[in-house]
Amino acid sequence: MRSSNGYRTKGCAYHHGMYRRLEDPKEEAACLEWVRDFYRALFAATGGVPVPNEQADGVKINHPDADLADPVWNTSVCPGTHYITKDNYPRCKR
Repeated sequence: MRSSNGYRTKGCAYHHGMYRRLEDPKEEAACLEWVRDFYRALFAATGGVPVPNEQADGVKINHPDADLADPVWNTSVCPGTHYITKDNYPRCKR
């Protein structure tokens, strides 16, 4: 289903992104830790990542997230590519 803004909504109430403003380069590690901890807590039931299911629809391809391919941050059973392309990965590789 497409909403009036053109995004696929799959019946969701909102689309969200997690960002932390970095004003001082010395704060980079603390900012990254905050975002990672929040993300992991938000998706705790699915291994700390948005496994496509009834509640989440993965991630947008425009928002690449290297942590999805890192087993330290992705403790689910899904590979990192699954969150972006789902079952279309072989077709996208062609």
